[in-house]
Amino acid sequence: MKSNFGFDLSHDASDNYVDKDWAGNMSEIYFKDVNSTVLYVEVKMSVLDHTKTYNWDPAPKAGIVLRTKNKTFISYNIDYQSTFDNPYVGYVESNATGSDYLWTGANGYRSYNVPGLSYKGDDYATLGLARIGDQIYMFANGKHVKTETAGRFNDSDETSTAVGFVTFNCFTRYKDYYVITGMDAVTEKLASLGVTL
Repeated sequence: MKSNFGFDLSHDASDNYVDKDWAGNMSEIYFKDVNSTVLYVEVKMSVLDHTKTYNWDPAPKAGIVLRTKNKTFISYNIDYQSTFDNPYVGYVESNATGSDYLWTGANGYRSYNVPGLSYKGDDYATLGLARIGDQIYMFANGKHVKTETAGRFNDSDETSTAVGFVTFNCFTRYKDYYVITGMDAVTEKLASLGVTL
């Protein structure tokens, strides 16, 4: 894993987990040498006993981010809220330049209820995300949540994405993470999760 700041990477190779442990608005961490238009990423996430937001954020979030070479991106996250018991996941895309999130408007942030979603103490929530061209398939705890069409992605190399995790104003442990690429492998993974192409 490669991080911009705020992550403890000391357990990445040995124990397959990283912690977002430093206060500060948004932090991202990326898989090394992964860049594709066809992929599946999965991660287990927990706040453990850290139920305090940073920077007085009323809506902390953490999850998966896909970012293109030209900086446009999408994010699929757990919408913790300040209570850290919110059973919702969310999806958001970037603006046209990739300089900010489209939180509002017709194509703004969308959230989906996942009954039983738990991510405190010893509980871990599992997020999975597949990308095939402009199609984004989202999963929580092994169940298909929603499929979205990413407005800024297509099959071209220009929209090939790096894969990582993003955290907004909270502690999060990410563990047992992996990425697979290639149409055959991703199609097989989707089929195992009940999605047939």
